[in-house]
Amino acid sequence: MKQRRRLGKVLAGETLWAIAQKYGVTLQDLTRVNQITNPALIYPGQTIVIPQASKPTIEVNAYTEKFGTEGVELVNEAGEYLTY
Repeated sequence: MKQRRRLGKVLAGETLWAIAQKYGVTLQDLTRVNQITNPALIYPGQTIVIPQASKPTIEVNAYTEKFGTEGVELVNEAGEYLTY
């Protein structure tokens, strides 16, 4: 699945830190994705790319009573949400 790029415009008085907080991303990711070397130098009206917010890790204990191909399909569907 192709992810669409999310863009934002810097408003007057905004800081990169405030933008990162607004979109739930880290300041480091915001500066890296936009190749910003000095976070203090952004300008009103500047278009920036908003990186995908990382998903929180959730501890899950799970098992399936399905075996064979059916069990594999269930694990593949939910696997990205499971930790061990």
